[in-house]
Amino acid sequence: LETSLNNKKKIVQDYFRTIISRDISERYNLKNRTLLTDFILYLLNSTNFSINKTVNVLRTQGRKVGKETIIKYAKYTEESYFCYFVPIFSYKIKDQLQYHKKVYFSDNSFITNLSLRMSKNLGRLYENAVFLELKRRQSENQLIEIFYWSDKNSEVDFVIKEGIKVKELIQVS
Repeated sequence: LETSLNNKKKIVQDYFRTIISRDISERYNLKNRTLLTDFILYLLNSTNFSINKTVNVLRTQGRKVGKETIIKYAKYTEESYFCYFVPIFSYKIKDQLQYHKKVYFSDNSFITNLSLRMSKNLGRLYENAVFLELKRRQSENQLIEIFYWSDKNSEVDFVIKEGIKVKELIQVS
């Protein structure tokens, strides 16, 4: 069993390196793979994504990075289908741009094998699995949009909008 788990972890790590080198670095002609790797590892250990916070965290680690670079890296990771960013639900574009986004990954094995977790975070894994199912449904119905909702008193993991109407609220627990 231990050997099997180690083999799975090695496969996921190899796949991760391939995504960084071929799917992102070579495709977009990036020179700083270390910064890209640090960015992605930061995402794997976060549930929320904010450009300013990410820049600040990487700078405190001694990285020379600006907002434009993080914006590009986020776009590249999403275009490579490695991860996805879900905005807050609002009818105001300003709110969607201003508030942090939730980050989800194309496979739970990335979270399980690459994040620096101290224990299994089953809630995060379940939420990521639900997101992947919603993403699959979205590919079948292009009118569906996926958001989350949060305010001082409550949070909803997924707000599903179809056209101009909220179709469904989903709380994963």
